[in-house]
Amino acid sequence: MIDTNLIHEVHGSELTAFRHCRLQHEWSFTDGYSLPVQPAPLEFGSAFHIGMETFWNPETWHLPLKELYTLGRDAFVAECNRQRTVFLSRADQYVLDPEMQSDYDKRIELGKGMLRKFIRTLDRRQYVPIGVEQEAFVPIYDELDKQVYCKCQKCWEKHCARLGAIPGISLDLGWTGLPVYYGIRIDAMLQDREGGYWIVDWKTAAQLLKDQTILELDGPVGSYCWAIMQELNLDVRGFRYVQIFKGFPHRPKLLQRPMQGRWYSTAKQQRTDFETYMRHVRKYDLPGYEAGFYDEYLYWLKENAPEFIRWFTIHKTPTQLQNIGNDIRDQILDLLAPHRVYPSSSRIQCQMCPLQEPCLERQSGGDYQDILDTQYVQGPPYYIVQREMRRTSGTG
Repeated sequence: MIDTNLIHEVHGSELTAFRHCRLQHEWSFTDGYSLPVQPAPLEFGSAFHIGMETFWNPETWHLPLKELYTLGRDAFVAECNRQRTVFLSRADQYVLDPEMQSDYDKRIELGKGMLRKFIRTLDRRQYVPIGVEQEAFVPIYDELDKQVYCKCQKCWEKHCARLGAIPGISLDLGWTGLPVYYGIRIDAMLQDREGGYWIVDWKTAAQLLKDQTILELDGPVGSYCWAIMQELNLDVRGFRYVQIFKGFPHRPKLLQRPMQGRWYSTAKQQRTDFETYMRHVRKYDLPGYEAGFYDEYLYWLKENAPEFIRWFTIHKTPTQLQNIGNDIRDQILDLLAPHRVYPSSSRIQCQMCPLQEPCLERQSGGDYQDILDTQYVQGPPYYIVQREMRRTSGTG
């Protein structure tokens, strides 16, 4: 494993911020400003990732699906409880108020239901997990195939810390800088039955994608495949992207009295699916099921039930991966070169930005720095925070 104290690492999240808005990049990655508490959707996504990571663990992959679900569920719940403890500590509270407690309880039930649905629909014969939540670092070379080095202030501070020296104002003219690496952390890597390797990324979403055209050009999708191919020299076939709807199929509603021989509702607005509905009525209303009273509704569910899981397969050729690598190199070279800092306004991008308030204050000529200093905290990027948390918890 590479020593990150001896390199300048650039991650996809930083490149994305740099491409979208240089001011956001400056505040988030150069100055290290972030919200003191993560928004609830981000917390949920982090906890759900840990549940999925536990489920895909190669060391326990041989266990029955029911046991794998239990492991993933327990890991998800434990992370939700940890997040609640952290929030209470930061807010200097002993217990959550009733509304927030209800939010956490609903979040736990939602995650458990989503994990249960995902695991029930998985075919384990197609792939075998090789690793989960693995980091990889790829050295960046310029157009002349020479290693790129960085002499920024943060690299200088790392260099001085390694030597046990106090950083000075000016840089040592004889110092070449720290080598630049592109870093990734992949959700999982799978091997198919033909021996090819696939990078997997899972995302929770309030709405599922209708097609995968946008994924063909997605930066992180391609960069993960390129980095693994470069670092491990593996036969990377492509990317498998799984979207998991933020919801899960519910059991059918029990009627107060039977209607047309059925004890369970056939209302089409129920949030259920074919497998969940059929399994339940077969267990609790076998006479009605065997008599065919549910056949019409079950047929309708097969054709019209909402989707909760959607897999996308994105193939990548060696030529595509090499071009992706060239694009990453060029973006990093632009990032490291002296550049002007300015906002890039966009209705979609600005709506999602956590730095809206100081940006508006800056635009109006106000004291935006005071907002940054009083309403935000400074620290390392999220990927470094996660790395340290995993190191201290022993999860890698």
